[in-house]
Amino acid sequence: MAIFLEKFNFLLTILSPLHIGCDEVYEPFSFRIAEDEKKLIHFDQFNFLDSLNQQDRLKFTGFCKQGRISSILEIYKLMAKSNISGRRVQLCEGFIDHYRQTLGINTRNEHAVQQNLNNFIIARTAFNPYKEQPYIPGSSIKGALRTAWLNRLPQAELTPAIDYSKKGGLNREALRLEKHLLDYDQFHVDPFRLVKVSDFMPAGQIEAKIRYSVNIKKRPTNYEPQGLPILVETVESGSAFLGSITIQRQGRDIKDRDRINAPIAGDELLFQSNEFYQKEKKREDRELSSLGITTPAAVDGGLIRLGRHSGAECVTIEGFRDIKIMKAKGEGSEYKSGATTIWLAAERRTQNPLSDLKPFGWAIIKPISEEEVSNYLAKIIAGPEEGTDMPPELGTPELPSSDQVFHEGTECWPEAVVTYAPGSRTITAQYQGRKAESRNPELVPDKYRKKLIDKKSAVTAPVEVKKLGNLLELVKIR
Repeated sequence: MAIFLEKFNFLLTILSPLHIGCDEVYEPFSFRIAEDEKKLIHFDQFNFLDSLNQQDRLKFTGFCKQGRISSILEIYKLMAKSNISGRRVQLCEGFIDHYRQTLGINTRNEHAVQQNLNNFIIARTAFNPYKEQPYIPGSSIKGALRTAWLNRLPQAELTPAIDYSKKGGLNREALRLEKHLLDYDQFHVDPFRLVKVSDFMPAGQIEAKIRYSVNIKKRPTNYEPQGLPILVETVESGSAFLGSITIQRQGRDIKDRDRINAPIAGDELLFQSNEFYQKEKKREDRELSSLGITTPAAVDGGLIRLGRHSGAECVTIEGFRDIKIMKAKGEGSEYKSGATTIWLAAERRTQNPLSDLKPFGWAIIKPISEEEVSNYLAKIIAGPEEGTDMPPELGTPELPSSDQVFHEGTECWPEAVVTYAPGSRTITAQYQGRKAESRNPELVPDKYRKKLIDKKSAVTAPVEVKKLGNLLELVKIR
């Protein structure tokens, strides 16, 4: 039986634009562009319909009935006249021109419309669907830590009896290599099964921006890179997130068939992560410097790389890299130990000054004390200081009244997702992978009752929980 051995609280601070794919995009009917502010205004589609007057609603219905690709452009133009409010996201320099060009396409040329709209898809970064805030999934952090750990052995020790360098990057060969390095054969004895990483949630103001990801050659050639510019939402440098990592250990009574041969120590895991990513950042800095691109300043300790466009070298094992390289059109592909191109965050689709280009995904992850965590949570709950602005994407949590102060022996979850199950009449709060329940409907404040109880929709609110044996009980919703 596994028991808790080590738990670390962390503050993760973004150093360069970060995009974590979540298979979600900004739907055409859910945003408008405020050109004067250079902001994307994201709103609920039903709120948009409610905001339309009778004449515009008839227009909107007519466009939808047409069933043509070009109808989307007509809807964009209709939305551009709306004043509906919502979450605001900063836009890069080249976006407005791209937007105007898209709206200016001749709607009778369906092929041109289709082609341009395909290039106008805006990929969202991972976000909390109840609060619409970006967050860092624990799985992204755990994957980065695992890659660093797999790279921990000196090259001389990587001498398995079988050849893992199969051309074609076959998944089965990569898995066999991982099992060899981690000394396991079945999933239930994978040492990373005992590494539990929470989702990392905002620790204050989170800055997001719509940028282009552009593909450039590491060494200039006569051929252009084949990757087309892609619109992505990024979390900007300076944004910070709170989370935790727990390392479990095996009990003495565990059966041999369930025993993990090479368990992971928390301090070693963090040390190896920094060692690996510091080395990779120095390599990438040299490559970008040769192109005249400025990189984020080196930071001592806690370096990690997350999200899409992290570079093939940062997600593979040194000495066994088998990276697919696309050659000129019609010439197929080949495999090399290093990538020949790199994806960078840009302000424009083309003709970007080198000073505008930035690498993706660098961050610092550092352990912090329980006291520091409490201080961050207190600031989040209290809201912004007087005279400062809290961005719409964060919102301003309500201050507790005199009857809402926390009781001794309880724990605060500042942004729990609260749901109601009418069948069992159970109220459930979830926060960073943990869950607390109650069957007392009197806990629900009046402001949440209609949405939570009547409409059975989730709400996000600060809650108070306490331990009840091995369970957590929900004792208050603010």
